[in-house]
Amino acid sequence: QIGESERLGRYVKPFELRGFTSAFFADHFTGSEQCDLSWDNPEKDCLSLKFSTAAWASFREFLEQSKQSIPKGFQANQQKAILTFDPEVFEKHRSSHPKLLLVSHVHPFIKWVTHESQQDREKWHPVSALRFSPTPKDWSPGEYYFLVYRMDLSGLFPREQLFYTMTDLKSGEITIGEKAESLLNGILDQGKSLHPGVLPDYSATLEKLKASNGSQCRTAKQNYEEEMRIKIATRWEQMTSHFDRKIEIQENRLEIMRNAEADREQGIRLTNAQISKLKERREAELARLTKSKNVSFTAAEIACGIISLED
Repeated sequence: QIGESERLGRYVKPFELRGFTSAFFADHFTGSEQCDLSWDNPEKDCLSLKFSTAAWASFREFLEQSKQSIPKGFQANQQKAILTFDPEVFEKHRSSHPKLLLVSHVHPFIKWVTHESQQDREKWHPVSALRFSPTPKDWSPGEYYFLVYRMDLSGLFPREQLFYTMTDLKSGEITIGEKAESLLNGILDQGKSLHPGVLPDYSATLEKLKASNGSQCRTAKQNYEEEMRIKIATRWEQMTSHFDRKIEIQENRLEIMRNAEADREQGIRLTNAQISKLKERREAELARLTKSKNVSFTAAEIACGIISLED
């Protein structure tokens, strides 16, 4: 969810980083490998963290593989650190606690937590359950199932596009596009976790949303291909005109030198070389444009789950 929040352009809140960190250490380092997490120490919304040997080794290995040094403030000899995820808390207590570190979602510590979490697909799923109150206008109270796709298009101008689809679990009505995106982003920003307990099998609902997103992806790909066809044709004409004009200038110079009576062999040789280079560059640019006509795309599910809109 941290990674998806970045891609969706949403600010990752301090309490989310706290929950993410707490859940990570509880799941990944247990028993003799358990770490000492002392929350609200030395101040509220701070964390005094003592790594276990296994956790510190994992953190060091991640830093080495990503070619990073140990972040400032992480005490290698004692394998501990004092953190806060809240900028306001950091500003308030940084003078009284010089070892206090501000850790955001881009800090190597969170990058390590995210990396390790993503390695364990059996424990971490792109599935969530959220509730939101009051129900926004243009929506009815009830339960909804949502699915978010990301599509990457490669061509002359690579593009990433997100597709949002939601369905009312009672009526079966499907909502796509900006309306679904606006609701989901609002809930991600202000909603709360939902703990629905045992749920029915929503496989058929998920397949229905996949079909809808698949249709949106195909339409987007067709539109992208048409857009690229027009842009490539325009660029082709511009490139051809640009190099043809430069080549014509050099050929005119060459003709003048051939008709001149003075010593002209070196000038002719250099001009011929320049013309050859311009032709090579023209062919290389046109070949690149030809290759970019082949549009390819990949699509992946990045999030799905249940939303409960309450009165």
